[in-house]
Amino acid sequence: MRILFLGDVVAEHGREAVRDVVPKLIEEFAPDFIVLNGENVAGGNGITPKLAYDLFRAKVDVITLGDHVWDQREIFSFFAEEPRLIRPFNFPSTCPGKGWIIVNGNGKKLGVVNAMGRTFMKTDVDNPFLLMDPRVPSPRTRLTSKSRLTAPARLQRRIFCIKKTWWKPGLGSSFAESRIGITFRKRERP
Repeated sequence: MRILFLGDVVAEHGREAVRDVVPKLIEEFAPDFIVLNGENVAGGNGITPKLAYDLFRAKVDVITLGDHVWDQREIFSFFAEEPRLIRPFNFPSTCPGKGWIIVNGNGKKLGVVNAMGRTFMKTDVDNPFLLMDPRVPSPRTRLTSKSRLTAPARLQRRIFCIKKTWWKPGLGSSFAESRIGITFRKRERP
């Protein structure tokens, strides 16, 4: 199974890149599914229903969101009509939307679980590592041996990305990091 992950698409220039480049990537690599992090497509502040539909028209199968999910108010009610837009699963269960989905295409199934880390984050979410076990059986029960379960995660530090891949062997087929926040120190010139 071929999965194309597109990380943190930001603002109009990012949306234009998706519209321009994704058809070429589809032609060259023939992905079975396309998963995109869309939490910053509305000028770096969340996503709107119109922008989500634009990305779905560009052949994106699933849009994952992160801490900017609630920046655009009209997105609250949109979760009820568009299941392919998923928020982090470790948000409180009272929040609109789901944190996982199973999509079908090309005779295959893909389970996507979206998680958000807590390090350096202002959003108060549950620990994704502690929550993963009870949440995974639900999408897993709908997958076959020819299916894949993937977990895009917005984890703020590389150590969490590494820990996630070692943390629970056999939990998923792949893990993808859509955004790793790394602090760079400006180098002084001699």
